[in-house]
Amino acid sequence: MDSAPQGNALQVTASLLSRTGHADYEQRRQICWSLIANTGPAHKDEVQALLVNWREANAHTASGRKGAAAEIDQFVGSCDTGKAPSMGTFYHTLKELGVVPTYQERVAIRSITLESGQSYKPVSEWDQIELNVERVDAASRYNLSNTALRGDMLSRETWANLYPLDPAEHPYAIKKRIKPLNAIAYSEKPTGALAFSLYDVNFELNSYQMIHPNGDKRHLDGTKTSGLFYPASLIDGLQEAGTLIICAGNATACSIYEATGIPTISALDDGNLAKLAGAIAYNRNGPSWQKLERVILAGDGGTLAKLQKAAKALLYWSPDIEVKTVEAGTESNYDFNDLFVAEGIGAVKAKIASAEIYLIEEEASSPEGPKPFFISAPVLTKEPKPVNWVLSNIIEAGSLTLLFGPPGSGKSLIALDWGFCIPLGLDWHGLKSTQCPVAYFAAEGHSGLSRRLKALEHKYSLHAPAQLLVSTQPVDLLQPAQVENLGKELDSQGIKLVIIDTLHRSFTGNENDSQDMGRVFHNIDRYIRSTGIAVLIVHHSGHQGTERSRGSSAIRAAMDAEFQADRSETGVSLVCRKAKDFEPPEPRHFTIVTQELDWLDEDNFPMHSAILQPADAGMMQSGLTKIEVEVLDTLKTLSGGFEVAEKSWRDAAYAIIPTKAKRNSFARIKLKLIKMQLIELIGDKCRIVSSLT
Repeated sequence: MDSAPQGNALQVTASLLSRTGHADYEQRRQICWSLIANTGPAHKDEVQALLVNWREANAHTASGRKGAAAEIDQFVGSCDTGKAPSMGTFYHTLKELGVVPTYQERVAIRSITLESGQSYKPVSEWDQIELNVERVDAASRYNLSNTALRGDMLSRETWANLYPLDPAEHPYAIKKRIKPLNAIAYSEKPTGALAFSLYDVNFELNSYQMIHPNGDKRHLDGTKTSGLFYPASLIDGLQEAGTLIICAGNATACSIYEATGIPTISALDDGNLAKLAGAIAYNRNGPSWQKLERVILAGDGGTLAKLQKAAKALLYWSPDIEVKTVEAGTESNYDFNDLFVAEGIGAVKAKIASAEIYLIEEEASSPEGPKPFFISAPVLTKEPKPVNWVLSNIIEAGSLTLLFGPPGSGKSLIALDWGFCIPLGLDWHGLKSTQCPVAYFAAEGHSGLSRRLKALEHKYSLHAPAQLLVSTQPVDLLQPAQVENLGKELDSQGIKLVIIDTLHRSFTGNENDSQDMGRVFHNIDRYIRSTGIAVLIVHHSGHQGTERSRGSSAIRAAMDAEFQADRSETGVSLVCRKAKDFEPPEPRHFTIVTQELDWLDEDNFPMHSAILQPADAGMMQSGLTKIEVEVLDTLKTLSGGFEVAEKSWRDAAYAIIPTKAKRNSFARIKLKLIKMQLIELIGDKCRIVSSLT
């Protein structure tokens, strides 16, 4: 295009006038005058010819009759820079007529304005939206925040009205020989992107993938592509589809759909294939994908393993669905678009037709032959099946156990105490443990965990066990792939008990939703317990009552055993609320004791944590802790029913108080015993008032 302002003006004027046949004379006059005011007298003949041609083409209309030659001559003669309408009037006139300047026309208009010495301002809505799109495009390239512009990007109607370019005419589409549906060519610039609409499995528009002419791919900032897809076919057709093709690339999807006519979607990349396939299969019983009966997984060359993984995800959630797999070729990364470009539409159609049904491989048979589906009842009663305990009368090998309680009830103290004793083979307050490696998922963070472990070292006078492994990253129990990887890691480490503290922080679903909880326990059963690993889940108690765990009733139903940690002013009680295959143990009672550590804080004071010490039911009922009862018993022994010097009692009590802060501990215990009217002070002496019953 001629860079001179005069040439620009004439070309743009001619281009715009060619699309304004329905305009009246005054409207056309405003358009022309705004653009040619700076062209000078030498171009008046060309401008007059433009207007005369328009008048002759529209002479039969009322507006055409207004375009008399005399009026045209008068208009051309009056063209000068001093009287030209503003650019605002120019844009307003085009808007009235519904005429959208192309990108090249807007560039020319800017050139005319700037080269004539005027300052250009984007006064039109077209210019403003275009600038927004350009800014979003830049943001997508450099991962900059573009939240404020996301609305403009997601306004399909705005794009369609502003940029009428057919997506098939975009350089990327031409290169790939595709005719993309559900895509927008949002700029006529050579550097503009082709934007592919991305939907979730509920058919909601979620984002866009922008592919530039050179093949560079970007997403809107903040887009999470997991489970999203680009539909190469019509959305309505997907919702009614009985057969669906899933592939890994947008151009591949377009080529397959053009060749077969079968509804086709792109998972964007082969890493998302299994996630998308699983999400579709899982939602098949909902409002989406109800009519889906078969899926063809079409992959690039060398991606058979990923296709098989996606097939397993489909069959896991929808065992009745027919799944086929096919690769575009034997060469690595050779896709169906490559096949389309190289050999044509027929080759793609034939290759898809050759897809083979995927069958999950059966487990290897034992030397005695395949495992029978049924066995006779007398086989089960012939001899007792031994019970293998991880922790006697608490956790059975391979079981699923719940430990719940309100915040601060001591449930995590109990779980960590178990996790400390079992790898060392220590009895836990009289209960035998089977020595084995234990994994502890501290999903609520490591804050305070090191101090609690240090306190347990003091409690048992042993170093923390090397076979107690503490997690460094969270796991989402709702995601089969994550739980599968976890199961493999646990198995490789020889773990026999995994403690998950807490359930709420270990999955992304809704604990009140029975379906979400069913998926969680299905994943645990399939990938963890199937290898003989016991699972202990720490959870919160319900809002309406502390005697049941929070959330869906499916949680309790899934458990082999369920224990409640309940805290009162006097200590912690551990109560069995469910024991499916063993006699429920008697409640156990503990006091929470402050344990001074041999670590110093930043002020050089000893650090502290908490441990559990056993207490009997009578002590719990009395309102005294174990150490408080022992201090009281010391006074009983010294007094023999008479008054005792407080100093003598204090010295005897110091010998049994475990903390270094003996003075403060004794003063606190003494004050509590006085308030409970168990002892009485008389000067510097004290005596027993009443005994515990």
